Amino acid sequence: MPDQTAGEMFRPIIPKPDLDARVAAMGAELLDRYGGRAVTTVTMLSGAAIFTADLLGHMQGADVNMQFLKTASYSGTTRGEHVDVSAGILDPKSIAGHDVLLIDDILDSGHSLHVALALINAYEPRSVATCVLLKKIGTQIEPYPDDADYVGFEIDDLFVIGYGMDYDNRYRNLRYIAEFDQGIHDRLQERIRSA
Repeated sequence: MPDQTAGEMFRPIIPKPDLDARVAAMGAELLDRYGGRAVTTVTMLSGAAIFTADLLGHMQGADVNMQFLKTASYSGTTRGEHVDVSAGILDPKSIAGHDVLLIDDILDSGHSLHVALALINAYEPRSVATCVLLKKIGTQIEPYPDDADYVGFEIDDLFVIGYGMDYDNRYRNLRYIAEFDQGIHDRLQERIRSA
């Protein structure tokens, strides 16, 4: 039996053509809002990096200043109670008095978005809009945000990988979104160890 790659083994829940079409549509919506104006995008790393690159490719008429914010709220498949944030790569001068678009991969509990918005708002932007690729249905926790201004897809409460999202920094390179399966992961790791 020939070896299968991770991309051939995990079950896609959002295939690449659907991702491409929705991200293009979101880019067009954002271009309507920001076209001809300056906007500072703040991408929450690392999960939203691929989404951001594709999204901004559809915003060619906007004057975009890219900024990044490193956040971490998961260990393996477990959501932590705290969100670790590194603002050291965020330029406050790019935020103060500017329109800001905060981009994240998943709106889950809302805690990461809440922490990032508080940090951005402390720099007194002109406006802030939020954009997420995925929104998990029914997982938001009070008092955190329960929605975003722009949402790509709503999904069930699944642990997903691909298109920038990971399990312990693996599988970000899948070009579709799949539900993580621990058994498949274990078999892949065993195959790597025995190679």
